[in-house]
Amino acid sequence: MDDQIESLLGKKLPVLDHGFVRLIDFMGSDEFVANCTRLESDELDRFSNEERIDWCFRTSNLSPLEQACVVFQIRLPIYVMGQLVRHRTAKLNSFSARYAKVNHQFHELDIKDLRMQGDLNKQVGQGSLEGDFAKNCVKSIQEASEQGYRRYLSLMEMGLCREQARIILPQNAYTTIFWKMDLRNLFHFLRLRLGKDAQKEIQFFSQQIAYCVTCLFPICWKSFQDNHLKKVHFTLSELKLLAIFKNCLICSYSNSA
Repeated sequence: MDDQIESLLGKKLPVLDHGFVRLIDFMGSDEFVANCTRLESDELDRFSNEERIDWCFRTSNLSPLEQACVVFQIRLPIYVMGQLVRHRTAKLNSFSARYAKVNHQFHELDIKDLRMQGDLNKQVGQGSLEGDFAKNCVKSIQEASEQGYRRYLSLMEMGLCREQARIILPQNAYTTIFWKMDLRNLFHFLRLRLGKDAQKEIQFFSQQIAYCVTCLFPICWKSFQDNHLKKVHFTLSELKLLAIFKNCLICSYSNSA
């Protein structure tokens, strides 16, 4: 096993204040993925591993990538976990607050982390919230976290079961999951969650996940970057405008000649 990969296995990669991404296990390699392309076409036998993998991404024939998979342990706030659960192609095992008491760990934002509501994209924040409003927001979040946890403990002290006492815990409470996904769907996840319009907090976790993928599958990662992550898409109307612009350039060049 490569020294870099061996040192990465089991290592906590910190995210936010109490979160982390930890590579637990994986199956496959660039060579393994490249060998899986042999079933797709006999002509690929004469190509290098890099060329075979690039062929997969260029032709969107991504089945060979499904044969490799990665397992992570991730500690993250509950409200961020929803961004992972959305990807139903993953196998997910989560900490159960029915069987164990929730630890006193909450994601509490610093003033520099506060964002205003976006104007164009209603799903994301933009810019920075500053001044007294920002200070009051930070204070309010801290008070709600402390109050929620105290009431959670109080309910259990009064005899209420854990599975019902947990309902008052804030969304910024941390939980831990094991998260397994094949390489094809993991790249799809990264394409979405590394995007500029993704929630900032999930971007931070995705960056650490992406770092692990670059170490495990460097050839696949490079081809993914070239063909998918940095790929530009055009609508039909945009293509028509580009065609008009191209014709104008040709006419302008012909007239000047």
